[in-house]
Amino acid sequence: MLADSGIVYTLLRNGWYTENYLASAPAALEHGVFIGAAGDGKIASATRADYAAAAARVISEAGHEGKVYELAGR
Repeated sequence: MLADSGIVYTLLRNGWYTENYLASAPAALEHGVFIGAAGDGKIASATRADYAAAAARVISEAGHEGKVYELAGR
């Protein structure tokens, strides 16, 4: 729908924010384990600052029109 609208766009799809773990940190430190819904999976979170840096680059450089970026940490 957006692609057919004629509007120039770039989509940045941010993954999980590292800051989301802050509320769980005290309990994890107390019990020595971090419990989450990923099971044995890995989560590639990134900070708000990292996502902001990616956005700044996209809006300050040409060539990102019509693209979709799935952003995540390493």
